Amino acid sequence: VETSDLKNVLGSMGIWITEKEQLKLLKTLPISTDGTVYIKRLLAGLKPLKGKRVHVSKLETLLGNLELELVEEEYEGLLNDLPIDENESVGLNVVMDAAKTFTGEKADVSDLGKVLRKMGLILTNEERKKLLETLPTNSGGKIYKNRLLKGVKALTGPRVKIKKVESLLENMGIKIKDKELRELMTELSTDDNGTVDLNDLMDTVSYVKAKRTVSLQKLIKA
Repeated sequence: VETSDLKNVLGSMGIWITEKEQLKLLKTLPISTDGTVYIKRLLAGLKPLKGKRVHVSKLETLLGNLELELVEEEYEGLLNDLPIDENESVGLNVVMDAAKTFTGEKADVSDLGKVLRKMGLILTNEERKKLLETLPTNSGGKIYKNRLLKGVKALTGPRVKIKKVESLLENMGIKIKDKELRELMTELSTDDNGTVDLNDLMDTVSYVKAKRTVSLQKLIKA
């Protein structure tokens, strides 16, 4: 976009900036020699500006400029998760952070088996078939990994290779400390193939984290 038209471009997304903020942006943005800047870089440059908000009616335009493809179900879910105020607006940084967690890295559905194996997930042919029936892919046959993981978690029988547990949790956006991971490993029951039930894994993660929270609270009160 033309840097001379920043206010109008941002205004079309329901984001308003002052003259002072525009000058600050012009000093920090990576502007090309022809006086333009990529719109994604422009939006990223807004993050340091405090108090920027966007109206919900402009969210789809904003997400489109961020090159995020959300299907209707996920868009509705995003709206439900956002802290929208009485003026039907929400913090820009909140939207951008939430949108990232709603999308993530893309995976090729045609290579689903390889993608799942890389994450340590083991599905039966029937489970994989059921998963494919529910996945909301885009026109290029791609799906965001978080959408994929959401679909996998909705199944009842998937298993996880024990040696891939840590990387799977990372893919799910679950942060786990070394001490928690060690405790988690001692709590999990594996089969002869070195795998653990996905639902059992998630329940045990919740248990370990809750247990640690209680221990910290007792320590603070002591």
